[in-house]
Amino acid sequence: EVEQKLTAYVGFDDDQQPLAGCFVSIDQDGTAFIDKGLVKPEHRKELTGLTGDDDAGRPQTTKPKHPLAASLRRDLAQARLQVAQVELVRHPAIAFDLLVFQVASSILGSPRSTEEAADVLFRLPRREKTEDVEPTTAAERLASLAAGLSTDWLSQESEAARFEAFRLLPEEAKQQLLAYCVAMTLKPKLAPMPGEKTTAYDLALSLTCGDVASFWRPTSENFLGRINRSQLLAIGREVFGDSWSHSRAADKKASLVGQLHRAFADPDKPGRTPQQVERLKSWLPAGIGFDMPAVADQAKPAQAA
Repeated sequence: EVEQKLTAYVGFDDDQQPLAGCFVSIDQDGTAFIDKGLVKPEHRKELTGLTGDDDAGRPQTTKPKHPLAASLRRDLAQARLQVAQVELVRHPAIAFDLLVFQVASSILGSPRSTEEAADVLFRLPRREKTEDVEPTTAAERLASLAAGLSTDWLSQESEAARFEAFRLLPEEAKQQLLAYCVAMTLKPKLAPMPGEKTTAYDLALSLTCGDVASFWRPTSENFLGRINRSQLLAIGREVFGDSWSHSRAADKKASLVGQLHRAFADPDKPGRTPQQVERLKSWLPAGIGFDMPAVADQAKPAQAA
């Protein structure tokens, strides 16, 4: 009876199954990956009627449209990912906590609670091709950290010999290896927007106190040329003040992009106030930084057994 009830909770019955589907794909290691329980948007209302989970009478909330294009958000998430990897490698204790949290949540709790954190199967997520992309500061820093890892034990011929050599490594070296491996499994994502839930991934990045602005600055190619005039004027207003924005209200987009590109590239140019210099050095688009947003649901104290 218990098994039947559990099956009802995690699956679809005979009436619901025609409305449910799955994606089947081949993973990088050649194994089949199946993502079950997917429902097409046009079938959600019908499925709601079958499950009895009727949202009628509940206030319907519409997710606000994001001000940045989807392709730009993906690129910003990739840039943020590179910095996240660097910071987790630099903070093995945080990487360890994130790893154990994910494993314990998957085995003892619900895997869905950590779907945006590291991939604890230690599969390298698919990366977009970057043959023609100039190396970033974060990518160069990550390569430097990788070069400093203790990997001589990998050259041993047998697995037993490799394990024995690994055991002899200092504890700090083992932690650095673990931190690097956890960092390499991270997936690109931006910080949550206001009203969205904060994940363990978001909290872990904030604990590193990593300064994304020291690795990534807005340029005409990676950001400024991909937003509209109103957004460019808003950035200028935020950095330089209202007078800058008012005096350039009639400027064309190309001119605004060029002015802001040069300003971010040379923040210490004479004639700027200390406040303007600091804003040019620290300004970031929403979602790319590691600052911890307000947590909507505070953690409850653990219950004693």
